[in-house]
Amino acid sequence: MAARDFQLIHHLRESISFYLKPLLPVLKYSNIYDVICQENLSADCEKLLGVSPNGLAERKNYLRQESPATLGGQAMANLKRYLHDNYACITSLWCKGILSDRQLNVLMLGE
Repeated sequence: MAARDFQLIHHLRESISFYLKPLLPVLKYSNIYDVICQENLSADCEKLLGVSPNGLAERKNYLRQESPATLGGQAMANLKRYLHDNYACITSLWCKGILSDRQLNVLMLGE
């Protein structure tokens, strides 16, 4: 039931693996300019594109009620299982040298 409900959420249905999995066979370090990560969006945009998203209108999600810190062990295990393909894509990008160690740590461990 939860998996069906997740499919109703755009960013969970059309996730990292939705876009990248078909490209993984042809992606390599030499054909990627760089990666912009949500966790460092402002800094990455400024460094790579020379533009700052600061000051742009931001859409707030007031409906978000839970954070990973408040999820139970079973809920976290289910979420990780559901997002397995995304983690696999991130790992593949790192193995190909497309993501740095720092980016991998931020994406995988939140550090």
